[in-house]
Amino acid sequence: MSISYINPYPGGGNTGIKPPDQDENILKQPEIIMSLKEINDYVEIAFNVLKKGNAITQYEIWSSYDNSDYKLLRIIPVDKYNRNRTSFTIKDRSYDRKATIYYKIYALNNGLRYDPAMSFIKLKNEVPDPEYIVIEPMTEMFNIQYEVPDDRRLSHIEVYHNSASLKDDLSFDNANLIYKGKDSNILYVIKDNERDHYHQFWVKSITRTALWKPMTLVIGMK
Repeated sequence: MSISYINPYPGGGNTGIKPPDQDENILKQPEIIMSLKEINDYVEIAFNVLKKGNAITQYEIWSSYDNSDYKLLRIIPVDKYNRNRTSFTIKDRSYDRKATIYYKIYALNNGLRYDPAMSFIKLKNEVPDPEYIVIEPMTEMFNIQYEVPDDRRLSHIEVYHNSASLKDDLSFDNANLIYKGKDSNILYVIKDNERDHYHQFWVKSITRTALWKPMTLVIGMK
């Protein structure tokens, strides 16, 4: 069996290529135990090689958002430098949203695959909120500046505003959304009825989440 999609680098543009699970040449022997751990904005993939003495020539790590459409994430060749290792660890930074990610790891023997190790992880970490927020009061408006997180999972920034005649009455529960986007500063024009009020702003990061396919219902009428 030949392999025409070799790419030893993560995120190698192999989206849509499916692992040949049904290939007649798969060797029906489990070879790997996998563990997954979410750390900040990446997934640590660790796996132990259970059997020694098999002529393993490389390992393939695949990932998917839906457990169907897999992409090749990494190839680890087995050479004289790692031939005797019993465990490997890599970092998956290829994803750009909070979702459930499914993984498969194959051990290969000169193109013949062993049964894959399979596991999944439900991502929970959010993009951090912006830091270094500066509110500059002006005669008729506020200039709100902040640092947009450099994070591939960021969907957009949301800015909320609340004003009240008493400082203790300011709260996020009563705030209004005044901006949605990725600009690093905005201007808020003070309304006439807010000129004697206290003002407070909140700047939040919104994390991109999994894209769900809409359900379509077709109704026929005769």
